Amino acid sequence: MIRVVFGGITAAAVSTALHRMRETKRSELRAKTLASELRATNGQLTQTSERLKVALHAG
Repeated sequence: MIRVVFGGITAAAVSTALHRMRETKRSELRAKTLASELRATNGQLTQTSERLKVALHAG
């Protein structure tokens, strides 16, 4: 096996660290997307709830 070393750190270790960083960025983006979707859904539920309250009081 050939080991390339950069200042005492193997290329494999650098590659693994970069891979984990990319995974973390993807996870952060997914979390932001899910949070945005949740806020939108919450807004829709709030509107529906308000409409139901109005309908119940009117009827």
